Amino acid sequence: MTNKPRILLVSHQFTPLVSPRTTRWAILCEELAERGYDVTVVTGTKQGKQSSNKYKVIYFGSKRVGSLIEKTRRASSTSEKNNLVKKCFFYILKKIYRLFYRTLAWPDYSMFWFFSVRRNIKNIPEYDLIISVSLPFTSHLVAYSINKKLGKKWIMDIGDPFTLKKDAPENNKYLFSLLNKYFEKKFYQSANKVVFTHEESLMYHNNYFPILDGKSTVLPPVFSINENTLTENFDFSKHPLKFAYFGVLTFGVRTPHNFLAFFDILELNGVELHWYMNEDSKKMVKDASSTSINNIFHDMVPRKEALSLMLSEYHALLNIGNTNPFQLPSKVIEYISTGKPIIHFSEINNDSTELILGVRSNTIIISGNSKPDVIKREINDKLFADNDITAVEKYSSRSVADELQKLI
Repeated sequence: MTNKPRILLVSHQFTPLVSPRTTRWAILCEELAERGYDVTVVTGTKQGKQSSNKYKVIYFGSKRVGSLIEKTRRASSTSEKNNLVKKCFFYILKKIYRLFYRTLAWPDYSMFWFFSVRRNIKNIPEYDLIISVSLPFTSHLVAYSINKKLGKKWIMDIGDPFTLKKDAPENNKYLFSLLNKYFEKKFYQSANKVVFTHEESLMYHNNYFPILDGKSTVLPPVFSINENTLTENFDFSKHPLKFAYFGVLTFGVRTPHNFLAFFDILELNGVELHWYMNEDSKKMVKDASSTSINNIFHDMVPRKEALSLMLSEYHALLNIGNTNPFQLPSKVIEYISTGKPIIHFSEINNDSTELILGVRSNTIIISGNSKPDVIKREINDKLFADNDITAVEKYSSRSVADELQKLI
């Protein structure tokens, strides 16, 4: 028996889905379980083979509806393999699906998960502490519903803005802006602690929601310490040079247009840009790229495979900054853990990512004002491994779990 609190994590997204939030909490759940906490995850992400036996994952959701949506996404994403009729059918179906959710869904695309959890609420085990993770914001709605009568300690983890997300909003802001603000404020009032991944996001929310004063804090992005022998042994002199981007792009938040325009000016012959992303992001790159850039596209891969590829296949890792300082590209922390050179394109002057990457000896920071000759020289000079993670130790799984444990 243990006197440590039993933890219930409520997160619509979880592994095996690949996203910054699923990576963050899979790592932290492992860390908490190893420290003797009884951790249960309630999720709307269908589970395959259990990746960890240290904590329990419970899936609530409609398998038939979820399967239909997944098939629609997959079919429309693999248009090359489909005949023209099937391609058109799934394209139209996908457009209808998106139109419905963007127009009528509240609080976001995962709204029906709320009802799936409510139907199964008797199957949720007893807990002493509940943690909810967004995005999607529905996770907080579910946690509030579960915890309303019990009144147990509640920690909210805010991955991205909800009410304050002006570009690429989670729902129809013309219909739901007042409702968004009302419920976000209501949940902040009910929660015991609200955590953000970096200071800029915390201050942005505190200024808009004064109720957060005294109960908000920073819980940084997290990475697992890796064995970087592959990076140490990597032959940076081999050709062609291969740079890789892992993640998604979002209109209004993170787009490739300015980076690709600058990269085209560099005229780096024999360089391959490898993109691991979803189909919508691939289309953004294709639409923004000139024919002189050698783009090679891949489907998104699980985190473990992505890390292996980063270490063994690529000379440098590419990051594209957000168009606002309030959302931090969490993949940067994972990039650092590999020791590989990082090429970062800043979209704004006050890019918070630069503060993290600036301490690295093999970081190449680019902006629209950068001089091409300088950047070409840096790419030539900085293709080497830097496995010193002293400056970013606070982002290690052990350090972040220590900070989380203080909140528990």
